[in-house]
Amino acid sequence: MTIYKFLIAYCLFPMFILIFANYCEGFDCSELNDSSLYNFSKNKKSTPDEFNKNFKLLECKIQELKIILEKINYKNKDIDNKINQLSLKQFEISNKVNEIPVKSIVEETAKEKLNEYTSKIINTSHISKLGPTDYTNPGLLKDRVLKFDKLKENSIIRIGYTDTFQAHGKNKACRWEIKIDGLSCPSGKLIYGRHDGKESNIHDSNHIIGYCENISKGKHNIQIWVGATIDG
Repeated sequence: MTIYKFLIAYCLFPMFILIFANYCEGFDCSELNDSSLYNFSKNKKSTPDEFNKNFKLLECKIQELKIILEKINYKNKDIDNKINQLSLKQFEISNKVNEIPVKSIVEETAKEKLNEYTSKIINTSHISKLGPTDYTNPGLLKDRVLKFDKLKENSIIRIGYTDTFQAHGKNKACRWEIKIDGLSCPSGKLIYGRHDGKESNIHDSNHIIGYCENISKGKHNIQIWVGATIDG
């Protein structure tokens, strides 16, 4: 008999929960507020009807809180999905960036820089040799000639000349001038002077650097002319 009662109670309990849930869904939860909940917890002498009403109101409040919690969970899932999408997008972008040949970018950049600098640099020409000694005085030193081709009309020429200079005789002086095609530099003469003082034969190496402007585009000769300090 006890087993039958238990089975009947066990079968009726889910039905009771279902009926109660349906009843709660149709119950006016607007009657529930903090005051009624407080009264429900404090009023120990309430009638059975009042107790049932307050209990049902409490159940409704619990259902409302569950719905709110479900909405929050749904919102969190939506945020998580968006974060995952952004992470995936970032991963795809990173892969595309990694596929770019960095070496080619560096090479192209270096090549562009080189072309830019090359366009600003004056082409160079030079000649280097030992001797022969030239005792010309005055006049052109025939073995001290450099031929070059000036590529730009408005460029400036920078000239460097290294040699052994000799002034022979006491109280004598000489000067050496760098000329272009036998003419002095239009922007100013490039001259190096040497005075022997009290010695009879002073000769040592030295270096002359000068700049020359207003030289036309085309082929030219850089020459070294020697002479006295008076007549050039």
